[in-house]
Amino acid sequence: MDSECSDIIEIIKTKVIINNYIYVFQKQVGDGLRYTCVQRKKYYCKGSVTINLSKSKILKFQKHSHNPDSAEAEVCRALNAMKENIINNFDIPSKAYAKEVTKLTDVAACLMQMKIMRIRNNSYPTISSKEFVLESNWTMTAEPNQQKFLFYDNRSINSRIIIFASQDCLEILSQSDHVFMDGTFLSCPKGFYQVYVLHVIYKMKPLSVVYALLPKKTQTVYVELLMTLKDTCSSVNSFSIDFELAVIKAIEEVFEDSVSIHLCYYHLSQSMSLLYDIFSYDNDVDDILTYFDVTYVNGPYKLINNTQVMCFKRRPSMFAPYMWNVHNATKLALQMMNSISSMEILKLNTGIQINCKIKSNEERLKNICKTTQLKTNTEIISFLKNVSYIIR
Repeated sequence: MDSECSDIIEIIKTKVIINNYIYVFQKQVGDGLRYTCVQRKKYYCKGSVTINLSKSKILKFQKHSHNPDSAEAEVCRALNAMKENIINNFDIPSKAYAKEVTKLTDVAACLMQMKIMRIRNNSYPTISSKEFVLESNWTMTAEPNQQKFLFYDNRSINSRIIIFASQDCLEILSQSDHVFMDGTFLSCPKGFYQVYVLHVIYKMKPLSVVYALLPKKTQTVYVELLMTLKDTCSSVNSFSIDFELAVIKAIEEVFEDSVSIHLCYYHLSQSMSLLYDIFSYDNDVDDILTYFDVTYVNGPYKLINNTQVMCFKRRPSMFAPYMWNVHNATKLALQMMNSISSMEILKLNTGIQINCKIKSNEERLKNICKTTQLKTNTEIISFLKNVSYIIR
């Protein structure tokens, strides 16, 4: 059994919770019951646990490819407690809900609300994007300083795009030289594929300035989005985005050579770490290295037809090194995408307001040097590691 695994097993019907990892029953294996991670599809996680038939002892444990989610575990426990109180104690549903929600952390409480809303919304018939009607009061910002909020609606039957942005946010966007872009599926309404958000740094804080409801993740859709915002983005000279080829090609088509593209190094590291966890056998390491070289560095070979000699020619990699290496981004003092976009997407998905001032690399380096001076026994390796974290 893995040393990271706890001996505490929480049984919740067909699920078990161990160390804030949630597992769902898969099948009986010999004298044990096998449970697999509920995040198996989302994170390609191979985490699993096998317990004895009496559900009191762990027989086998397979490591996860992601961190535990304490908020998700809290919600799972709370939902089960609500059901038991309603069935056993005949509690009124609203009373059972209030009783359990007060025990939750802020993040878990927001997650609980979202789960209940999702259950309620799933009971309604699906409305396609072409049938979706925006009433006038939803096209404006709140009082007292009401502004137009609906920026664009193509009203397309097959590929509807709706863009929201206030006049103030558009003004801020027009003055920004660097834009962060990222999408989320968690808070996307029915009838659309994703919510795509544009963020900027305003007064040393991240600020979401544009929200777009998109029907697909294709180059055509992203081109229409960027063409609509092109005049507003006249001051923009660089974009930070995720590793999405359709977005890269759309930016290149709309802005041509007038802007630079910076891909999120954190997401690249996360992706490679996930691949290593999945193919962590000696004979698979070469395949991972080949994949990295072909996709992110030198590119694949293409066979050139020649009747006399078989020739191969290198094709450009899908994501060129100049896009994702952190040398230029660090020299230009660009903020890390994961610290900006992730923060704003978290606020959108959970409804929790996060007030966090962005520290410059210079400020972080000063703090590290100050800490190092106070701790005379700090090793040079430790110091260099800390410096590497603030670089990227």
